[in-house]
Order: sequence, then structure tokens, then C-alpha cells
Amino acid sequence: DEDTFSKMKSKITVFLNEVLGIYPIENSADDNNVVDGLMSLVIQLRKKSRENKDYSTSDLIRDELRKIGIQLKDGKDGTDWNIE
Repeated sequence: DEDTFSKMKSKITVFLNEVLGIYPIENSADDNNVVDGLMSLVIQLRKKSRENKDYSTSDLIRDELRKIGIQLKDGKDGTDWNIE
């Protein structure tokens, strides 16, 4: 719903800005696709870290997302995420 999307957008913006140092150049017309794409990228980076046994980076990604209210759930079919 709209409230969940708004919260998710805010939390991802904080993560990208404060943790990764990424700032937008301009707003996207399709924010849902941007958020989904960014979370997909973050999850892929975390997966790659785990495959390389770089657990400190994997844990950092998970922990920093948790700090801004984004929960990652690892399962047999991959990683899902939601807003707490």
C-alpha cells in the first residue's frame, strides 16, 4: 500500500545516502521500480559476499538495513525483504 511504499522509500534513501554514500541526481518517474531494483542490487551484493565467505560484509549489509527498518529473510529460494 501507499504508506508501506512511502516508509520503504524513506528507509532505502537513508541507507543509500548515509551508508553507501549514494545520492540521487534527480527523481525517477517510477519510484517502485527504482526501490525494487536497488534492493535487488543490495541483495545480490550480500549474496556474493556470502559466496566469497566475506561474512563481515554480508552481516554489515544485513545489520545496516535492519537499522533503517528493512528486514532480510533468507530462504531456500533466495532472500526476501520487507519493512518492519
